[in-house]
Amino acid sequence: MPQLATYFNFKFADSKGRLSDYTLLEYQFDEKEHNFVITSHGNAKVSKPYKRTQKSTMENIKTDAGLSKPRVLFDELTEKNGGIHSCKSIGALPRDRKQVENVRARLSSASSSNGDPLLAVILKCKEDERADAANSYVRKVVAAPEPAAVLFLDKQLNDISKFCCNNDYWLPLQVDPTFDLGQFSVTTSQYKNLLVVNRRTGEHPSMLGPLLVHY
Repeated sequence: MPQLATYFNFKFADSKGRLSDYTLLEYQFDEKEHNFVITSHGNAKVSKPYKRTQKSTMENIKTDAGLSKPRVLFDELTEKNGGIHSCKSIGALPRDRKQVENVRARLSSASSSNGDPLLAVILKCKEDERADAANSYVRKVVAAPEPAAVLFLDKQLNDISKFCCNNDYWLPLQVDPTFDLGQFSVTTSQYKNLLVVNRRTGEHPSMLGPLLVHY
């Protein structure tokens, strides 16, 4: 980029003194006036101009990368910093959704290399809760005195209430401890869907209920 003597930044305001979203930027050159071009990143495979993301924005991405999906986190950080029209600097915004995905992939890889399955489940629980609490599956994770995770959907609880707690017609909720899952054990539950009948057997089908993953 050529050396500039100075530049002037003019912010427009209306008759009531309210600042506009538009700015006039004037450059004064040391020598003859000429165009300057923002080059691409040295590792880039395309010729897209490179704009460095501010350190504070990168820290925010890293802090929340495990808590939200990339699309959600990109929108949240963009809105938090005023969006494309009101941000103080383009570097205050995430460059694009791919940047958020890359940061998350690097953090996930580091977490996996540390071999910490409990941390991975905790991050998954937080991510699902922030993204869509009503449809999240990992609902609760505890670390002590023994690690455990409770997995269920709201639909499963609604079905259990409907098919196992009806005074007129119900069948019991069954609990089966335990199945091995690597170093963990799984306690499963199941219930009968009383609205459906198997043509061949004439019985109600069994449905998977909440799970407890534990030691």
